[in-house]
Amino acid sequence: MKRIAVIIPVWMRNDVFRLCVKQLDVFCKSAKDKVEITVVYVVSCDDPEISMHINTIAQRSHDAYMLFSDNSLLGKKINDAVILADKMNFDYIMNA
Repeated sequence: MKRIAVIIPVWMRNDVFRLCVKQLDVFCKSAKDKVEITVVYVVSCDDPEISMHINTIAQRSHDAYMLFSDNSLLGKKINDAVILADKMNFDYIMNA
């Protein structure tokens, strides 16, 4: 079975993020017989809504990793997640 990492950078707007996580629950559940999907959430310690994000991630039902990265450069934040996913030998890495 193919393994896919989906990278989701997170910054503020927890109300929108909660909807995203709920839809990822639905997506991952519907695809579980075809592919193994793991979501890599990239959060920043300086995010004013970090505690809400951590709580939202904790309530998910799909496989996930949470990575902490500085938010000053979006490219670095995404690259940190790509490096993590690459080390975990996923077949595909999707940047959402």
